[in-house]
Amino acid sequence: MIKIAFFDIDGTIYSHKSHSIPKSTKIAINLLKEKGILVFTATGRGYCELAELGIHELGFDGHVLLSGQLCIDQNQNVIYENPLHPDDLLILKELFDAKEYGIMVTEKDRMYINVVNDDIINMQKQISSAIPEVGEYHGANVYQISIAGDREKLIDFDRHFNHAELTYWTKDFIDLIRKGGGKANGIKHVLNHYNFNESEMLAIGDANNDLGMLKMAQISICMGNGEQEAKTIADYVTSDIDDNGFYNSLVNFSII
Repeated sequence: MIKIAFFDIDGTIYSHKSHSIPKSTKIAINLLKEKGILVFTATGRGYCELAELGIHELGFDGHVLLSGQLCIDQNQNVIYENPLHPDDLLILKELFDAKEYGIMVTEKDRMYINVVNDDIINMQKQISSAIPEVGEYHGANVYQISIAGDREKLIDFDRHFNHAELTYWTKDFIDLIRKGGGKANGIKHVLNHYNFNESEMLAIGDANNDLGMLKMAQISICMGNGEQEAKTIADYVTSDIDDNGFYNSLVNFSII
């Protein structure tokens, strides 16, 4: 019996074609809540981005943020956190200050960039988000670094760091998180917090950074607009996000 569900945001809940959350998706999430199923986002985004996308209005029970590096409940109480290793923060400051790459840094309650360039502009355009403020890194805990640019050219960027690994969910930037992290790791801590196990879990996603949670879920669903690897791993591939894919997938499994 499914008791808790985790949903990616970009390409799963939020459409970058319509720049909105499909009405059928909102209905589906409300129906899940009416059945007593806990609903969580599981996203590469930080908390400060959710309001801009209209995520808060859906009344989630909590969020697995920054590819699993920061997990919170609906009252923003921290369930689990896994910031970057201190040694990597020293490397981050050097790269951030050099401004050779467009870099976005996400702390718990703040996100900022080192420079506004074409790569940063394109990165934010691809994810329907405003350009963050230009700021300076002063040594606070960092949960995720995003490097703007062609993913294929940045695919080995983690070579700069000793304790970080690469993940991604679009072709226009990469994210770096602490080794051993990821959505699946964060979700395990959420499951433990609520005394659930993987057999009581559902997950819906569409991209590389969803692979771990799709593998662990009792029921895993990939959006029709998702990447091929995610489709291969998932139990079921639904229709496109803009063709009621989210809603249709839950009906397929008689969950709503």
